[in-house]
Amino acid sequence: MGFDGLSKRTGIPPKSLMRMLGPAGNPQASNLLAIIGALRRDAGIELHIVDAKKETRPKRPKRARVASAKAIRYPTATHEARAGFEEPGRKFRR
Repeated sequence: MGFDGLSKRTGIPPKSLMRMLGPAGNPQASNLLAIIGALRRDAGIELHIVDAKKETRPKRPKRARVASAKAIRYPTATHEARAGFEEPGRKFRR
């Protein structure tokens, strides 16, 4: 329908529509509802408010569990490997 057609149906100037629907726009609830009403009438769509608590959502599939870092066991260093890291006065730490 475009901004001109929407302007005629809502009574809001086209430049105001462009500003309020732009990236930095912040439309008032009354203007937003007027726009939604005009689009609804033009497209022939019915909108219904549904209680989210009564609606049943499809259950999401369970995700596979990933082992935590604590559950992973690293091999301990052997005496020979430690000897390569040791320096006089310092001890090897993992």
